Amino acid sequence: MQVINGKVHVNMNGPDGNSFALISLADTLARQLSYPNKKRSELLDRMMGSSRYEDIVNGLLSEFGYMLVLHGHEDKRVKLEEELESSDSDSERNTQAPAPLWF
Repeated sequence: MQVINGKVHVNMNGPDGNSFALISLADTLARQLSYPNKKRSELLDRMMGSSRYEDIVNGLLSEFGYMLVLHGHEDKRVKLEEELESSDSDSERNTQAPAPLWF
C-alpha cells in the first residue's frame, strides 16, 4: 500500500487486498479523517458483518472511493509497478501538495 498524489494505492492481489486488511484500512482512514465514533463504528460493523468479500470492497469504495486506487480489482490486471512509474512522472506536474495520510 502506498500513497501517491493523495490517493491510497492498494494491490488487491497481495496481502493488502485481504478482507482484514481492507477493514483495517477503512478504520485507519476513518480515524485520520476524524469520523465521529458512531459513524466509524457503523461503517466497520457493516463491513465486518458481511461474509462476502465484494461487500467489504464495496463498503470501502462507497466511503473512501474518491481517495483509493485498487489495483487488480474486478479483473483489471494492472501491474502496480507500472502504475507507480507512471504516477512518478505525473507527480512532477502536480503542484498542489495532497493532505498527508499515515499508515
